[in-house]
Amino acid sequence: MNFVLGTGVLIIAPCFRCAPPFACYRTIGPWSYTHAQEPFDSAAMEQCSQRLRLCCVYLGVALLLLFVGARVFAEISSRRQIAAFERNLQAPDQSSWSRSRARAYAQALSLDLGEPVAVLRIPAVNLRVPVYGSDSERYLNRGVGVISGMHLPDRRGNVGIAGHRDGFFRALKDIARGDLIELQTQAGLRTYRVRWIQIVPQSDRHVLADTAAPSVTLVTCYPFYYIGSAPLRFVVHGELSE
Repeated sequence: MNFVLGTGVLIIAPCFRCAPPFACYRTIGPWSYTHAQEPFDSAAMEQCSQRLRLCCVYLGVALLLLFVGARVFAEISSRRQIAAFERNLQAPDQSSWSRSRARAYAQALSLDLGEPVAVLRIPAVNLRVPVYGSDSERYLNRGVGVISGMHLPDRRGNVGIAGHRDGFFRALKDIARGDLIELQTQAGLRTYRVRWIQIVPQSDRHVLADTAAPSVTLVTCYPFYYIGSAPLRFVVHGELSE
């Protein structure tokens, strides 16, 4: 960011070499600048005009650089926050997890899965979990993942995220309408508010339909404590909060 500011200063600096006020004028005899003045010739006037136009161009370029630099700085900062979250992630509260899921999580810690694409937080249910760009089993053992074919967290439309009911997403059993869902992405923080919660058959895909407005849909198997392959899906849908 300091580099961008310094570049802007260097670009604008030539503007201050332009002639000072009244430099395009000369005094008549003993008169000072506060008295009657006679303009210089047209060449001097044109030179001042050219310098003024050049200053405007320099200023526009400097402002554009400042804008682009600010966006790049914000993205780099968000990316570092996500990477730092993954590195410093403390062992989650596994008191409600199944034993098999806790073992799978421990084994997944030794895998190189790359950086997550986002961090999902739901303060009301004390959930913080990395979001990976895939919903394959190896990623869901480590965190939660973007559902195949749905938008990534930094895109518009409906962002679909899946997680295991006996792991991180068991916390969803306590979520309620109106709770906040936060997604920290490389583009910044997005906050959604839960609008509806539904329990649907496994084959029901209408809950994953794309939306014009930014939204997020969290999906896990249901019932939460079902023994065997759960037949239903627990779906939480949130819309971007203003």
